[in-house]
Amino acid sequence: MINVSIGDYRLTVGRRCDVAGRVSESTVVEDLRERPVDNETDVAVLIAGHDQPAHLEVILNNSIHGFEPGILLIPETGTLFVGASPTIAVYDVATPRRLVHDNDIWFYDWARHGDIVLMSSEMELAGFSLDGDRLWTEYIDPPWSMRVENDVVEIRRPTATSRLLLKTGQPAAD
Repeated sequence: MINVSIGDYRLTVGRRCDVAGRVSESTVVEDLRERPVDNETDVAVLIAGHDQPAHLEVILNNSIHGFEPGILLIPETGTLFVGASPTIAVYDVATPRRLVHDNDIWFYDWARHGDIVLMSSEMELAGFSLDGDRLWTEYIDPPWSMRVENDVVEIRRPTATSRLLLKTGQPAAD
């Protein structure tokens, strides 16, 4: 297991079978796993305030077809971004409640760039606010790569390169 402190929060990440004993009756449990379920290898993420019992547990498949799970916690808003192919979900940790839930997304990564969170997947790049609101989506045929510089996202494909404004997803001026 790994315990990580971020701002006012404590995250515990580990195998489901190892963290199960830390879950209380008041813990909200979100199971995002695809079948088959394997408590020996599947991953659980517990969120708690310091010196408080866990109030949110998110259970994920460890890996599906080479797509690894990923999490990003924004401490100033208490927003948890979770990706575990083929699902992404965003949570308000304080309440706790789910804000976003999408399927059929082959998740790659979460990345924070200032006040924008980027979600990259096999065929999609999306921008979210720090509160978890989806701001924009760009559908992309693989293979592709991207980089962010000066509030512009550059998406490179084998046949073309496009540039989008980080905050809006609109085309950037050249």
